[in-house]
Amino acid sequence: MKKRLLDAISTVQKASRYSFAFCFRNNRKDTITIAGLIVAQTLLGYVMILLMGELISSIQLQLTNPRQSPITLKEFVGGGYFLPVLMFIVALFIEIVLQKFRSFIVQRQRHVLRLANNQEMNDLRASLDIARKRSKTYDDIEKKIDELPESWGTRISFAGEMIESLSAVIGLVVFGISLLTTHPIYVCIILAMSIPMVFAEFAAVSRMWKLSLELIPHHKRRSVLQQAFFGTTSFLQGLMFNQLPTLSKQIKDNQDHVLKSVLEARWQNLQISLGAYLFAMAGLSIVLLHSVWGTLSIGGDLGALTVIIGSSRRLQSSIRDIVLQIATQWQSAKGMVMIEEEYFALKPLLSTVNPVDPEFTGPPTIYFNNVSFSYPDKDVLVLRNVSFTIRPRSKVAIVGTNGSGKSSLIGLLLRHYDPTSGSIHIGDLNLNNIAPTVWSKTACALLQNFAIMERTIGSEIASSRLEESIDMEKVRESASFAEFTPIVDGDPKGFDSQIGTEFDGREFSGGEEQRLALARAKYRGTPIFILDEPDAKLDPEASERLMDKIFAQKDTTMIIVTQHVSRAKNADNILVLDNGELVESGTHDELLSKHGKYSSLLTKDKARLSIE
Repeated sequence: MKKRLLDAISTVQKASRYSFAFCFRNNRKDTITIAGLIVAQTLLGYVMILLMGELISSIQLQLTNPRQSPITLKEFVGGGYFLPVLMFIVALFIEIVLQKFRSFIVQRQRHVLRLANNQEMNDLRASLDIARKRSKTYDDIEKKIDELPESWGTRISFAGEMIESLSAVIGLVVFGISLLTTHPIYVCIILAMSIPMVFAEFAAVSRMWKLSLELIPHHKRRSVLQQAFFGTTSFLQGLMFNQLPTLSKQIKDNQDHVLKSVLEARWQNLQISLGAYLFAMAGLSIVLLHSVWGTLSIGGDLGALTVIIGSSRRLQSSIRDIVLQIATQWQSAKGMVMIEEEYFALKPLLSTVNPVDPEFTGPPTIYFNNVSFSYPDKDVLVLRNVSFTIRPRSKVAIVGTNGSGKSSLIGLLLRHYDPTSGSIHIGDLNLNNIAPTVWSKTACALLQNFAIMERTIGSEIASSRLEESIDMEKVRESASFAEFTPIVDGDPKGFDSQIGTEFDGREFSGGEEQRLALARAKYRGTPIFILDEPDAKLDPEASERLMDKIFAQKDTTMIIVTQHVSRAKNADNILVLDNGELVESGTHDELLSKHGKYSSLLTKDKARLSIE
């Protein structure tokens, strides 16, 4: 139990430090202002108790001297009780002003912090690479954050909670000192009998945190099941296969298990904590009974009794509030530490040693030297001992069946990953010495999976160079290359047409989206252009025209990945992958003469195309 308590204190201390650093970093002025208002309100509360005690003492003194006639206004104003009444009323007005002003500042701070939190999260994500983003470590941390009480808003909610907790801490100090100076035994009783409450709450929150970690696999499973109810494509698929009723039942079974586990843990916590809280309240009851008995037995001052009772209640209330806040914030505190120490500690998996920023005058030569590769956290090699050379301005086709390693090879060419062994050289430079963001100036790709943002058509095509102003002539050239011009010409607004229904724009078919994505990639204008199944959603005629344009490019190294082997016949070099190995390479005629894997794939592809 001692170790658990120390761990809890350490966690809360670290979370508080991170929280205040987050607030100071992004909104120092409001953070200091709120802290000052909390101190002022707490001290004002103590002053109001003293004023109330002074008022009651004055009234008690007046009532001990019976009057024969009602008190006059002059006597009321001049009496010893008018000033305490007036000051108490003034304090009430000040309290309202402070509370409203504090509410305004808190809301302003939350708004600023919410935006700052989003910005810091985005900056962190922008600093990572694809290898890290797709790693199990990243996915696990995201899932843990998703299941926090406030999810990705934990830093904001915890910051607000910790600032509010300052009120309880200040109250504990102020009212504790007040009682210590007059009745130290009361402070000892209240503190001593609150100890079981502290241990009970820490045991409870520790149990809930442990349970939350145990339930992570269930949350991840439910997240997967729920995808069918959110994405348009997955929802359509669910309807088509009549999956939704079964998925709904699986989700309910998952939720029932989670809910049962949580409720059982909460019931155990209630049984433990209820007795501890009643025991703490008994301590306050002893103090109240003793102070009232002492006042009655010696004819003491009612005003002093009021101060004792008020201070005792606020002291015990402050202790309870601190414990409750720590208890309710425990998961948030653990989450705060996890976000700061795990999520914001994430680094790119790729390491760029001795980075260089080459300025190629044209497309460089690419060398694969005995490259083998397995994905992070995986032991299976998806590429084995692959070696080849891609000459500048050549047209290279990479062919192979599903799972042959084509996508993995593209990931290495784009430096989304580094080889497990072997090396990739760009001219005389090892690709490991060129940062991915730098290399993207030389090589870009149209991958099979892409996203279209809801901008205007022209700005979306130009978004591959988002940092630059739009070159409309280049936009039109890129659209023409991608066979997208007829689609634009058919729209009254042309390149100014809005994409997507969210802004009351238009939607595109799968083939139209692929042409738009191709135009966007072409706009980037890099000397190395990689196309992964660029005609997958195009009709045969459009596909033929596109392939002719690809092979007609003069100053660009074009790398085409395709399962349609017949599309590769005009390539300068064809790389044939099979089961992660480069089994053949050469021109179309050279490979046909070998009667090997390429010839077999081509025969099957022609048969398929003739059937279509």
